[in-house]
Amino acid sequence: MKKAAFLPRANGNDRDGLSVSIRDEAYRDVHKRIYEKRGRATAVIRCDAVRGIGLDINSAPEQDDPMHALIVGIPDRTIGDQQKLLAERFAEELANLAREYSHDTIE
Repeated sequence: MKKAAFLPRANGNDRDGLSVSIRDEAYRDVHKRIYEKRGRATAVIRCDAVRGIGLDINSAPEQDDPMHALIVGIPDRTIGDQQKLLAERFAEELANLAREYSHDTIE
């Protein structure tokens, strides 16, 4: 996976965290509708792996996705060079942990 996929947007829109969805078989059809689209790349990362690099995951349910959550702890890259470097480091680590999404992926 490319690290750019995990880098908070430069306009600050990801200050609350990076959007993810927690896999849950009860929401299989929801996730299939949202994430299995032609031409769209989606990644899978284990929650324990995210926490293992010093980040966290907070539940943030949405009407269209009750399992929506946010990866939190990535510095705001818009407020300084050091924060930008740390955000890039976390993005690279997340990219290294990620695998291409397939609904049949067994975690």
